[in-house]
Amino acid sequence: MSGEREGNWTPTLGGHGFKGSVDRACTGELLTQVFPSMLLSLCGACLTGMVLKHMQTWRVFVRIEELFILVPILLNLKDNIATPMASTLGDLVTLTLLGLLSTLFSKFMGTIISSIVFLALIAAVFFNYLLARRNAFVKELLGIGWSPLFLAMVISSVSGLILKHNINRFDGFALLTPVVTTLSGNAGTIFVSRISTSLHAATKDDHRALAARLFGLTTPIILGFLVVISATDQVAITPTFALAFVGAVSLALLLGYCITLLLWRWDYDPDVYALPLLASALDFSGQLMVWAAFAVAQRASMFADLRDVGGLQPR
Repeated sequence: MSGEREGNWTPTLGGHGFKGSVDRACTGELLTQVFPSMLLSLCGACLTGMVLKHMQTWRVFVRIEELFILVPILLNLKDNIATPMASTLGDLVTLTLLGLLSTLFSKFMGTIISSIVFLALIAAVFFNYLLARRNAFVKELLGIGWSPLFLAMVISSVSGLILKHNINRFDGFALLTPVVTTLSGNAGTIFVSRISTSLHAATKDDHRALAARLFGLTTPIILGFLVVISATDQVAITPTFALAFVGAVSLALLLGYCITLLLWRWDYDPDVYALPLLASALDFSGQLMVWAAFAVAQRASMFADLRDVGGLQPR
């Protein structure tokens, strides 16, 4: 990859005064390109959250709670090969397929049919591998990018454990989690893509200004979503949820910059290696932030109830 570089330089977050710096024209471009896709992503994430909230009561998910562990893994492995907007709609399709197929195959657990399906999937892996090897356009991809995918799968497995533990514990966890991970993930993905493009083109862009604009575009969408959720009484929203969502976006931009720059310094292509790691890390951190928001809100509610019944007297 080092042969593709046109210069050995490192971008700075605070660079300014360069010809390729982010300016008002870039702001208008972000408004026309990023903002609509963010809104569509929000709609898709909301639908995904509602589907997950509904599916958590299905018999197969109640019977086999380990299926919740598969949710982040499947969504992230799909989010690593799709653009943000298509990825969000893919979340809905993937989650629906997981629920329907799990319900179907749970009826054949412990039978010869389940073994046949498993062997068929293994055969499909080798068949597609052979097809890819014969395709000159994608053959070289078979040997790269596996390490971040496996690492991302491990991180996503931990995220799945968090989801499994909290989805039935907090009412609304299934609704909020896809939204916070989608919005933060989209902001981070766009940021990584822009930085990677500037690195390959050896242009010096003001990445701090770009991060600020992405943050400014994402924050109103987050606040609007929380207002709607609170107004419709779907989840009892407190200020801690706003802090969790905004914190997730901030962390996405920070991690996106750091991961992309580190991979570039280590001679790895950020377009191949950064997105799987970023998606899984944001899924993990986003779920932790949502869990923390629910835990704080629950503790505050318990404290208020104790005061109302006279269990605690204000000093």
